[in-house]
Amino acid sequence: MKFYLLFCILISNICYGQQWQAEIMGGVAGYNGDLTEKRININELRPAGTLNIKYNSGDFVNFRIGVSYASVGADDKNNPNQAYKNRNLNFKTNIVEINAAAEIVLLDPEVYTAYHFVFGGIGIFHFNPYTSRLIFVVAVKPALVPPHGSFTEPPYTTANFTFFVTSRIVRLPSSE
Repeated sequence: MKFYLLFCILISNICYGQQWQAEIMGGVAGYNGDLTEKRININELRPAGTLNIKYNSGDFVNFRIGVSYASVGADDKNNPNQAYKNRNLNFKTNIVEINAAAEIVLLDPEVYTAYHFVFGGIGIFHFNPYTSRLIFVVAVKPALVPPHGSFTEPPYTTANFTFFVTSRIVRLPSSE
């Protein structure tokens, strides 16, 4: 036991585990659009998750890269309006996003019980919707579904870039 304790004390000087962190987040995702009557339809929530690797620089700037996954969809059969049920449209898609971000901590968490930070970054996401009718599963082609129902607009793309900037306040648990 003494050897183990001495080993842990000696190796702690060469381990930099606090600089790197892994974040795992889970939740749900939903679709809100022309196939939904309500903002949030509990029946159509699907799983979502994120895996991030974060580097703490030791200063007030942290860097992270991550990958996110969400599954979304909608179906007219879940709509309370009979006209939409008769329309009989549906879709499902998986969304995958890869992103890189920087976090700037505005207040030192060792001094304050709550601190504010701002983060921003870039990412790219991909989706490929499909629909099912009876026993057939058909990929929805971008040319077949113009945005906003207008055939004069160019078709959507299945991959796109994201740019984001946001802020957050974190309250630390009190040490008392």
